Amino acid sequence: MVDALSKDKGFSLLIKGAPGTGKTLLALEIVRMFGCVNTVYLSARVPKRTLYEQFPWLDALEPLNFIDITKLYIPSETVPRVVSFPDILYSRLEQIGKPAIVVIDSWDAIASQMGQREKEMFEASLTYLVRGNEMKLILVCETLTTTPLDFIADGVVTLMRLVIDYRRARELRLEKLRGVRIHQPRYAFTLEHGEFQYVRPFKRKSIKRPLMIKTFPSSERYVSTGSEDLDKVLGGGLRRGSFNVIEFGGDLSIWGIKCLPFS
Repeated sequence: MVDALSKDKGFSLLIKGAPGTGKTLLALEIVRMFGCVNTVYLSARVPKRTLYEQFPWLDALEPLNFIDITKLYIPSETVPRVVSFPDILYSRLEQIGKPAIVVIDSWDAIASQMGQREKEMFEASLTYLVRGNEMKLILVCETLTTTPLDFIADGVVTLMRLVIDYRRARELRLEKLRGVRIHQPRYAFTLEHGEFQYVRPFKRKSIKRPLMIKTFPSSERYVSTGSEDLDKVLGGGLRRGSFNVIEFGGDLSIWGIKCLPFS
């Protein structure tokens, strides 16, 4: 994902996930990674003050070019008139020039205030908007089903909440990265201390001098468990011809359980 966003040309990234999975935090982490210079953050969910209260580490960065679009109405001398989202975006782009990153959080909230025709026209012009302005466009979306944006966007990332062995976990899935090879499609991540942190893939090292596993010999009466300590506890191992039941507590991981039959 970093390789895709690091290219000189424009790139659009769709971040999908259920509420509370860390979509906004991932978008902000991308902003921090690439810097806040010429960055536009359009929020249709939370005002700027709330965003800084939730993530205090934003104070250490350069001030965000924040646009609160929770209300798309502006005052007029006669009657209030509605300003469409594309008008707000294009006018701001003209003021700033070619921004490094544009974050739209969230697309669902904005699309709900747009007419169907206006929405379709904006989605159709999305590729030209990104390429023409050489921007990195980050779209935050809570719709998990496949939409036209999944086909239009250059990259699609889905954030998931999982339960593994009664333990909660979070997983990032790289569904699509146009022009970039996906070496590892899934990453574990955390939102500890209000920061997005993913578990880096382990680098495999070639084994120059493989070592043979030390085996423990069995006797006429006992079969070794494969563990010297466990053999001592059992008085020499598992008695031949016996039926053995091994009980384990909830503090033993699934990997420890799987090792027992192969020991």
